[in-house]
Amino acid sequence: MYNACLREGTFPSRWKRQNLVLLPKPGKPPGEASSYRPICLLDTAAKILESLIARRLNKAIEQGGGLSPNQYGFRKARSTIDVISTIVDTARDAISGNRWKGGTKQYCMVVTLDIRNAFNSAEWSRIMGSLASFGVQGNLLHIVDSYFTNRRLRYSTVDGSEEYSISAGVPQGSVLGPVLWNSMYDGVLRLNFDPGTRIFGFADDIAVVLTEKELAVAEQKCNSAIATIGRWLSVAGLELAAHKTEAVLISSRKKVETASIEVGGKTITSKRAIKYLGVMLDTRLCFREHLEYTCQKALSSARALARTMLNTRGPKQERRLLLTSVTKSISLYAAPVWASALRPVYGKKYETNMWLYGSNDGRNLRRAVGLTALSQTYNTYLKRFGHEASDECTWCGAGIVEDARHIAFHCPRYEAQRRELESRIGTRITIENLVPLMLENEAAPTVEVSEKVPEVHKAAKPKVASPAVGAEPVHQQKHQQRHSTDWQKVAPKPAKRAVPKKRPAAILVQSKGGMSYSDMLKLVTRSQDAKLQAVGESVQKVRRTAKGDLLLELNQVGAKNVSKIQQDIDSALEGQVEAKSLANLVRLDVLEMDEEATKAELCQAVSMQLSLKVTEDDIKSLRPSYGGSQKAILCLPANMAEPILKAGQLKIGYSVCRVRAQPGRNQMLQMPGIWALSGSMSRPD
Repeated sequence: MYNACLREGTFPSRWKRQNLVLLPKPGKPPGEASSYRPICLLDTAAKILESLIARRLNKAIEQGGGLSPNQYGFRKARSTIDVISTIVDTARDAISGNRWKGGTKQYCMVVTLDIRNAFNSAEWSRIMGSLASFGVQGNLLHIVDSYFTNRRLRYSTVDGSEEYSISAGVPQGSVLGPVLWNSMYDGVLRLNFDPGTRIFGFADDIAVVLTEKELAVAEQKCNSAIATIGRWLSVAGLELAAHKTEAVLISSRKKVETASIEVGGKTITSKRAIKYLGVMLDTRLCFREHLEYTCQKALSSARALARTMLNTRGPKQERRLLLTSVTKSISLYAAPVWASALRPVYGKKYETNMWLYGSNDGRNLRRAVGLTALSQTYNTYLKRFGHEASDECTWCGAGIVEDARHIAFHCPRYEAQRRELESRIGTRITIENLVPLMLENEAAPTVEVSEKVPEVHKAAKPKVASPAVGAEPVHQQKHQQRHSTDWQKVAPKPAKRAVPKKRPAAILVQSKGGMSYSDMLKLVTRSQDAKLQAVGESVQKVRRTAKGDLLLELNQVGAKNVSKIQQDIDSALEGQVEAKSLANLVRLDVLEMDEEATKAELCQAVSMQLSLKVTEDDIKSLRPSYGGSQKAILCLPANMAEPILKAGQLKIGYSVCRVRAQPGRNQMLQMPGIWALSGSMSRPD
């Protein structure tokens, strides 16, 4: 069937119907037609035939001379990174020359142009003419003509489905559409411009890149190039969207400058940074704006994706992998273009700046070596701004670059000064031992570069003296004294683990007949009963609770006999008050347990590793946690919780689990016996 269509040059009519789907553009007002991207849903069998036609068209176009090398969209082995890299390299070459006056440095202006409703406005007659200019003929040209004939667009409305006859444009979502667009759009990329002006295309996006020495001339040439492009688009039935045109002026000058261009009767002023194919191009090519934009975009995407996931058990490995993949793909987009912005370039061009101007390494080098010649300017720096024709060392020659490292460590010109300094220090100075030598004594020796080398001696610690004529002020002497002491290594502070606050065991006495706190206090403390008098020897403090009950805090002797004291109070004052024993408990979190671990395994681990007897009743909770792990909550007396906290971890099965006290919670007091209606209760004070 497909061979018959190709042989006869006919595209079946039923495959020319396309269903319209509108996709909203992000950040656009929903009430405007331009806020939606039209996508056409085509028959699968039609797409197969389109792929066969597209393969033959590409071959015919290549045989007819091929597309312009400046077209990077819809082509094999070309991507957005290629066109962005070409533009960035052009800009870097322009601004990386030597000085402006009499040098080769230039301005680089990048202007991005947008075509209004580009793919839907392409004229069929223009496409057929461009194919004929590439030498496409015969049945292949006839089937393309048949492809455009009697095309129907189906779309949904409030009243139902309707159809519309199409007379222009290439379907977005088709296989053949990109090939037809590139053949028609090839003409604008082959226009002749002034020297220094280049045009790049990616699908319907156009970027005009212009390099020029004078800013006024650059603006004039840019306006001329845009006018030429506008005339070609007008003949082709296309139109520039002037309000979407953006420009950036790339320059290495310290003064911030802007350029103005005319597009469709509107004046466009260059910006600090513009976005082109997903990359922010700024005026200095430092890509700071791009990194900020990328980080914010990756963070927003990760948050939007995380909202669609359940948060009951935390992100599992698969979910974390999905979030990592999404953020990584967004963050590393076009990384070959902006990777240099992540770290300084320690090449020949920037080596002098690293060692001499503002960096710690440069200051340390001057202080340690003490050569006053390091304050001079080297040929590496002078050549960069065109003051010297060569960066070679005038003393050594033979292609050796003169920079700070060469002068300080290798150049024989200062060999005598280096040897004198090394004899005073007692060791050879190298890059590796430079910092340790500086840390031994902050007051580094100095050697003057002259015919006579003065004696070098170690600076002594200045003494504070009373002000005298010609003497330094006292505050300056104290400042020198503070900054001339030797470095001392400070031992790190040991990590502190949270140790629960110990609270004494207590007896809570509550009235049964509405007695007040004072009446209960008299009844308990002034009774002649022998049992109550014995209780008084075990009490260290008497308190009144917020509810008006009597709380007896026990000492160490009484803490061992809490149950007996409770029974003595109940038997001596039977029917009048009710006594409850309160034991001090601490809540511990056991984290990162294996998802298959059980309470029995936790009790066994505590017993074997710490020799503590813990039952399953002491484990108040064992529930799933993040990453497929489990979390257990232990409720133990303080004397049992303390050794577990000091250990800090438990090995349960094959997992090493962290142990911590529950943060932000008061210690709990539990009532063993028939009153233990809940796992834990707050202390009633």
